[in-house]
Amino acid sequence: DSAVRASPDRPLPLAVPVAEQPAAPLALDEAEFRAFHEATARPLRAYLRRSLPPDDVDDALQEAYLRLLRTPHAALPVDERRAYLYRIAAN
Repeated sequence: DSAVRASPDRPLPLAVPVAEQPAAPLALDEAEFRAFHEATARPLRAYLRRSLPPDDVDDALQEAYLRLLRTPHAALPVDERRAYLYRIAAN
C-alpha cells in the first residue's frame, strides 16, 4: 500500500486551501473578457442546454469560462479561443 500515513514523527503534509493559493495571472483583461463573453455566452448556454440538466447549465457555463481563463489558451485568437471554450464545456 503506497498511501501516505501520518504518525507522531511524520505528520501528513498540509495543503494550502484553494482560496489562499496565489491566483495565476489571467490571459485576458476585463474588457477583452467582457467582449468575448458577450459574443459567446448565449450560444454556449444553448449548447449546454442540449446536453445537461437545466439546473447544471449555469454552473457548467461559469466553470467553462473560469477554466478557460486559467489556461494560456485564453490568449489565442478569438475563433480558436471559442473552439477551446466549447471543448472545455463538453468535458
